[in-house]
Amino acid sequence: MTPNFAIQEGLIAFWLSSGIDTQFKSLRTSATNTRHLTIHENEAPAGVPMPYAVWKIDPNTVDSRYTSTVVNKKTTLIDFPLIISIHCKNGMVSGSAKNGKEHAQDLAGFVNKCLVGDDDIAPKDFTIPRGEIVLIQYLRDFGIRTGDGEYQHTLEYNIEAEFDSRIS
Repeated sequence: MTPNFAIQEGLIAFWLSSGIDTQFKSLRTSATNTRHLTIHENEAPAGVPMPYAVWKIDPNTVDSRYTSTVVNKKTTLIDFPLIISIHCKNGMVSGSAKNGKEHAQDLAGFVNKCLVGDDDIAPKDFTIPRGEIVLIQYLRDFGIRTGDGEYQHTLEYNIEAEFDSRIS
């Protein structure tokens, strides 16, 4: 398994175990609640109900390589730019006074709390196969209108992970 696939596998497991998936599904109607995933790589397929998220990992950068003399292990430190875009629309939650933009902002806040924590909440556990997350660094977030009553809120992070050099 390459380091990039390890991050991808870890992200999906994190999305499901941290409560993010449940939070997104709670805003869907019951008929669409379980039939469709709430997170997709690069783009969502046609017909996926909102809210949903799209993620991508930009090309990674090797930060450093080093050897531990204590355990005779060669390690590579790699940075992975992670981008998560949350898609919502007006009227997606029946009876809610919030519009799509407000729902997108709320979900972005929840995802951010899970990934990096805040003053009151420690970040959720993000583990990866055959490696270790060293740091998840928030970079920025922004929202844009993407259509008539449709909104996208994007979160950008840098994930720094450590891998045994034999797999990187």
